[in-house]
Amino acid sequence: RLAAQAPVEAAFASFGRELLTTREQEIVRLLLAGHSTKSAARELGISDGTVKVHRKHLYQRLDVSSQSQLFRLFLDHVALVSRRQLSQ
Repeated sequence: RLAAQAPVEAAFASFGRELLTTREQEIVRLLLAGHSTKSAARELGISDGTVKVHRKHLYQRLDVSSQSQLFRLFLDHVALVSRRQLSQ
């Protein structure tokens, strides 16, 4: 069971690292974990509006236009990380 979680944990740690700011990465992780804009704002101690601005920027940087596209991109990243781990 732990081995199965490792690729997801590794994917969370590396997803968007080259493209996103640290704050954008935090917001992506919260969104992927199921947080709403409001919930992410509360978690980070910032306003809803600030989360929305970061979300807009990270969508642009990752070239996605919806949360479902963001999930798809993340799932592709998990698969890539998993394949890399298997080949090591």
